[in-house]
Amino acid sequence: MKHSAKIVKTYNLLIKILIIVLSYFFIYKQVFFKQEIHLIWHTFIGSFHSYHLFAGLSAILLLAFINWSIETVKWKYLIRKTEKISFLKAYSAVLSGITISTFTPNRIGEYFGRVFSLKKTNPWEGVFITLIGSISQLLITLFIGSVCTYIALTGFEVVIAKNIGLHLTQNSTLLLFLFIIALIINFTLLLLYFNVIKINKLKWPHSRPKIKKICSHLSILASYSGKELAKVLLLSLARYFVFTSQFYLLLILFHVQLPFVTGFVLISAVYYTMAVIPTVALTELGVRGSVSLFFIGLYFDKAGQLCEPVKIGILSSSVILWIINLIIPAIIGSFFVLKLRFFDKKSGS
Repeated sequence: MKHSAKIVKTYNLLIKILIIVLSYFFIYKQVFFKQEIHLIWHTFIGSFHSYHLFAGLSAILLLAFINWSIETVKWKYLIRKTEKISFLKAYSAVLSGITISTFTPNRIGEYFGRVFSLKKTNPWEGVFITLIGSISQLLITLFIGSVCTYIALTGFEVVIAKNIGLHLTQNSTLLLFLFIIALIINFTLLLLYFNVIKINKLKWPHSRPKIKKICSHLSILASYSGKELAKVLLLSLARYFVFTSQFYLLLILFHVQLPFVTGFVLISAVYYTMAVIPTVALTELGVRGSVSLFFIGLYFDKAGQLCEPVKIGILSSSVILWIINLIIPAIIGSFFVLKLRFFDKKSGS
């Protein structure tokens, strides 16, 4: 018995070390082996003497805390069905999830980082509950983003045609068709989201007992009312406005002057595109920079002002936001990973 406990403890420790090493490796590789990072770093240091930059970054860091606090409140609210935890414990679980998400596709590691910080909740139930919060955030991003992307593509179609050689002005019908398809998908997902209570009425295959056992834990989703799901959706909306505001403030700080409404539309188009592109969290930096440069660059290209300083400002804003909202929390979360337990959780029914 003691020997078995020692093996479990050893496995727990090895997994924790592996998670921390992998997350730090990906952070190091992404931050120090990209030439753009060095250019952006010099731009950042060159501007650091500015009082406005210091004050602005302080505000953005505060918004980062608010951003993850809202996510913590949302997850704490959802997980209360199976386990009541303090805000601090929930916050540490969220940060642990960010750490593990750094090297997993589409940040799926977030679910497990949170779940294994719990003591009473079945791991599968924890994953399904956490999934509700993620879907609610995705729905907000898809709804707002699809509208804003359509506005951006139609509003700057002449610029796009000039840059990529497509005559989008002759394909407005196609854009409208794609937009309608996107809205249909969005409303379908919203309908499914608010009908999650019916999940326990589904019949699972009897031929696969293991799958059936896992699926049986989906019944926890039936405990959420439409009112509760709507509250989670509102929290996701609040969080969306927070990290959108962060991006806009960073653009202003790096002298990328945009009207607020235009900035919101273009930033939402960036987030929408990022949501539909499968990436690993830390390899998304290059994609994020390219997408940001494409959409936000449309405004300046149309005015004939897309110069090198503007491009660097857009990339700098994208990278700094990535560091503030992902890298710093991931590093902090690595300390909480040490408290996770992976092999002494019961995964039964």
